[in-house]
Amino acid sequence: SIEARSDMALIVEIIERLPPLQRDILRMKEIDGYEAEEIIAITGCSSTALRQNLSRARRKIREEFIRLSKQ
Repeated sequence: SIEARSDMALIVEIIERLPPLQRDILRMKEIDGYEAEEIIAITGCSSTALRQNLSRARRKIREEFIRLSKQ
């Protein structure tokens, strides 16, 4: 539907505005389907940093989507 497409466009826009590492980790995990170990090897970050960046990215997307959807 049109509403679903506009929601998806908004999410893509929010993802594009994330800090580069958060954006890359989120894309690798959620879009490309990489395992955590693969992302750690590619980015060189620790497993803790990976989890934190993924959590922050998801939280930012959720918060921004809610904020922008209310407008």
